[in-house]
Formats: sequence, C-alpha cells, structure tokens
Amino acid sequence: MNESPNAPGPSSRWILDFEKQAQRRKHIVLYGNIHDQFLWRGAYLTANEFLNAYFAGQGFDVVARYDPIDGFRFGDDGASFKKPSSAPLPDGMRARFEEVVKRGVIARTPGLSGRETEPSSSPTPAGADPLTTPERHRPSVGSDISRGRRVPPEEAFASLRILLSQDQISAAALVDLGDMLTSDPERYAAEERVLLMLLKRVALEASVIRHGRLIGYRNTLVVTAGDLKRVPDWFYRENPFVSLVQATRPAKEERRQFAISFLRPGPASGGFYGGDQITDDRLEEGALSGLDLVAEEFADLTEGLQSMDLEALRHTSWKEQILARPGELWRLVDFFKFGLKHDPWEQLKPEKVRRARAALSANVIGQPVAVDA
Repeated sequence: MNESPNAPGPSSRWILDFEKQAQRRKHIVLYGNIHDQFLWRGAYLTANEFLNAYFAGQGFDVVARYDPIDGFRFGDDGASFKKPSSAPLPDGMRARFEEVVKRGVIARTPGLSGRETEPSSSPTPAGADPLTTPERHRPSVGSDISRGRRVPPEEAFASLRILLSQDQISAAALVDLGDMLTSDPERYAAEERVLLMLLKRVALEASVIRHGRLIGYRNTLVVTAGDLKRVPDWFYRENPFVSLVQATRPAKEERRQFAISFLRPGPASGGFYGGDQITDDRLEEGALSGLDLVAEEFADLTEGLQSMDLEALRHTSWKEQILARPGELWRLVDFFKFGLKHDPWEQLKPEKVRRARAALSANVIGQPVAVDA
C-alpha cells in the first residue's frame, strides 16, 4: 500500500509458490482467497495487480486479461485510460448518475470522445416512425478488442490459442472468473464442453519461448477461480502442463509483517490509534521491543482473518478510538469480531465484588468450592 511493488521485502506464501510454478513452465489455476490483498515484496496488492506486475516485471511482451463480462484488457491499459472529468456534476441524482457513467465509459475506452454516447442529432429519415426512439451509439458493443468490447468466450479462447501457441513473442493470458464458465462442473451443456476443451487446447499447445530474455519460459495461461470445485477437474487433473496454486489467508508471519508496517502512524498509512505510543526500545539485551510485542500479539489474535480484515481493524481502531498497545489489542479484535468494546468483568463495582462471597453463599447452599471458584 505504501511501497513500490518492486521493493525488496516479504511475500505471501502462495505467491512464492506461483513464481516457482511459472519458472517450471507451468500453467496455473489460481483459486481460493483470490479477492483479498496480498503481500508481495513488502507491498500489498490485489491478485490482479500482482499478476499484471509479475508478468510485466518478467518482461512478457503481451499480458492479456479476459473475462466474459469485460472482454479483453491488457497489462498496459491503465496507462492509456484517461481520468474521469472533474468538471462540476449536474443537479439531481439521476442526471449525476448518467453523467458519471458516461465519463467512466469515456475514461475506460481509449479513443472515445464522448460524442458517441449522445443520441443521434440527424433528422428522422423519410418514412421512419417519428415515435420510434432514435438509435444511440453504444461504445462497448461492436468496437474492437483493444477497446474492451464484450467478447464471447469461444472467440476469446480461439484468440488466446493463437497467441500462446506462437513462439515469436512472449505472452501471458489471464482468464478471470474461471469458476463461472459452466453452470454445473459435473454436468454441462455441449457448448460448455466445447468451450472447456478449447481452453484446454490453449494450455496444451502453448509454446516454449525461443527468443529474448525469457527464453526457456513458456507462454503462460493463468485461470483464476474463487471456488475450485466449480472448475471441471479434467481440465487440470493428470495434466502435466497445469499446476494448482491456492491463494490462502495470510499466515502468522504475514500478519506480523502487517503489524510491523502499519501499527505506528506513517506518512502513507494512518497507523493504528495510539500506535505512536509504541516504542522500539528494548528494556534489556535480547528482550523484544514494544513494537515486536504488539506485532506478535496482533499476529496471534488475528488468526483466520483476511488482509482486508486487517486493514479494517486499523480503520476500526481510529473510528472507535481503541488503543493499540501491548496487552490490550484484544479489545480491538473483540470489538471487530463481536462488537464488544469493554470487558464486562471490568464494569463490576468494587463494593459488589467484595460482597460477592456472601451473596453467592446465600443462593448456593453447601457448595463452598463452587462459591470460591
């Protein structure tokens, strides 16, 4: 979040496995916790950001991303996107909505001027029904692949088959929503079967790169899927060209690294509330610093949480003004999980505690051990 993705630093375990499989010329089915954020070289990225950065950093000539909704996108599309206009928005929610959508379409579609989204101003042709709504130009339909039109999967996979089977340039193909390609992974229609066989052909026919800095690598296919059970297992089972990589929730060391990076306020991160009171000083030789103690406690308390949850904890600490300090981080985690901001035992009045033995003895007859407990 606050470091360059190329900076040295720790990475999530599954990312290390991904890099190893790619170096072994494997195509990859990436599944599991794919919509979270992940640690790569000391920075937090989404899975899509990591994949784009990884293949671009390796020097692949083409990084093509496809999903059945948005069609094709490419690794350098972000550089050609214009920022949406900052001109004042019109009054009225409907008008604002329509204007924001129009600006977004223009920003996401290179070469679009904005006039294409307006209704035709030409006169009604002779003989046309004057009550018929004039046809509008739809920039996302009928434009070429580079402009992100919706491309049917059969057409897209045929293009990817050609792209990956050639050996003149290095290419990576990223297919998103792999678990949405069939309605039922165990029983699917004939057209779905043909589609999956075509995707398997993409994997089987991909060429090994013969030229340039990536010589010896393979043109690589990555299929992402939140639910592996929805991906037909015959696509990857007993397929020597394909490996499975599970995007897991952050391990303890990753959660500890998150704490080290973000507990105390910094120029880019807001830190945690009260984090500026944590010290790096060690009271004696070999002892852990206050920061190390809090980071260890944070890692223990956040077992099973996603990276997005860790970031939500940071925002919660400020919103609820719950201090992050040694021995008290459990308050923040308890509030995040259960909505409990205070320990109910600490709300007991001292006088009530002093009278507790007599009060309990009056109701629990003949059980002094239970009263003591």
